[in-house]
Amino acid sequence: YNAPRFYRELHNPTPQRFAQVAIVSFFISTLFFIVVMITGFLTFGASTQSFVLNNYSSRDILATFARVATGLAVITGYPFTFAGLRDGLW
Repeated sequence: YNAPRFYRELHNPTPQRFAQVAIVSFFISTLFFIVVMITGFLTFGASTQSFVLNNYSSRDILATFARVATGLAVITGYPFTFAGLRDGLW
């Protein structure tokens, strides 16, 4: 939903350059998620829950901080969605 905006903001925007940036971005994101999944599985084994932070104790301060940070990331991501909606409607 934000692809047109990202394309316009790209330095020297061309379809080839945008495709290159998108491919590199998706590759880095996929690599990061794979590392997190493997680390979670190696830490907790076959009993790993889908939300890895749920495997940690509720008394674990760092896990609690990570849960709060994840919630904040989700909440603060909404402006990106609405910016895409606004740009699409006008």
